[in-house]
Amino acid sequence: MMDYKMIDLPKIAIIGKEGLCTKEKNAVQDLWQQVNSNFADIADLGMKNADGSFVGFWGAMSDETMSFMPWTDDFSRGLYLAGVEVYEDTPVPEGWVKWVMPARKYLVTEVAPETYEETFRNVINHLIPELGMKLAGAVCDFTEPATRQNKLFFPVEWSASGGSGPVPPADALSVSTQACAAAAVGSKTVGRRGMYIVKADANQVEIIVDMSIRAFETDVNVGGVKGDCPPGFDSIEWHQQMAREGRLYQAMIENDLVGAAIVFPDETKCSVYIGRVFIDSVYHRKGYGIRLMGCIEKNFPWATEFNLDTPCWNVRTNAFYKRLGYRIIKVEDGFAFYQKRNSEPNTIQNLT
Repeated sequence: MMDYKMIDLPKIAIIGKEGLCTKEKNAVQDLWQQVNSNFADIADLGMKNADGSFVGFWGAMSDETMSFMPWTDDFSRGLYLAGVEVYEDTPVPEGWVKWVMPARKYLVTEVAPETYEETFRNVINHLIPELGMKLAGAVCDFTEPATRQNKLFFPVEWSASGGSGPVPPADALSVSTQACAAAAVGSKTVGRRGMYIVKADANQVEIIVDMSIRAFETDVNVGGVKGDCPPGFDSIEWHQQMAREGRLYQAMIENDLVGAAIVFPDETKCSVYIGRVFIDSVYHRKGYGIRLMGCIEKNFPWATEFNLDTPCWNVRTNAFYKRLGYRIIKVEDGFAFYQKRNSEPNTIQNLT
């Protein structure tokens, strides 16, 4: 019998390029070319393992109703999304598409390009029925960058006549793709968990200040002068004041404190001034900054505009805010002042 594993996965979010495939035109190759040519747009958004490698690249599939059911016309017609796995709350850059696939049980088998069609048909026509199961959704392609293995993920469920089915093989798993990819790494990693923000606890202020110091000291790598950091970045007293005033928010992923923000909402003007955001340097280049900005925007749904400023010399933050849809409204005294209105692209309305 063909080697396979049974894996229960939670919801999977993917950002990529979407197209319709038919018997007459298979768009898969063209979609992957689009992804590869523009990958810099989403490289920082991809979910990563502790060693910095991407968790996985998906060729996700769905029927044309976006119900994530099998392709029609003998599995030749349906929607295809070529992209990288991301966190569910990741904002979508302009020109890209995000899918969130439902939690499902998958039968997973490795596949080689030269035997793709044969493997696909054998699983559909023989292996799944022999296990007393049935296909429950669209089949997906998956590539694990750490091992460069290509796999097919078949959504399955026990058929009505199959009872509970046979006992899975001894190596059957019930883990997330994150855990599969990170298993060999052995170091701590923040997995497929959502970020949220809450007003900072007084007993967290010293930890937040340590994070602030680590985060802002990395500015020397993007045009800053050593020691040229924001006012109060290393001050416990100043952060305590911000916490007392309800301005200081801590960014959490489950029980992990990963960063913070200082925010000044003004409901009378329906505006929010984002005074400062930072992610602990140990979590840099994981897409957490983007997720934190998304959390701030979602936390103030009444706001019609968000404002902030950043030094003109900071190439990292200027590129970051532009990428999230913020627009320069003025430049003054060495600072670029940005604004984003809820009617503009890439707002929280793009989140699913």
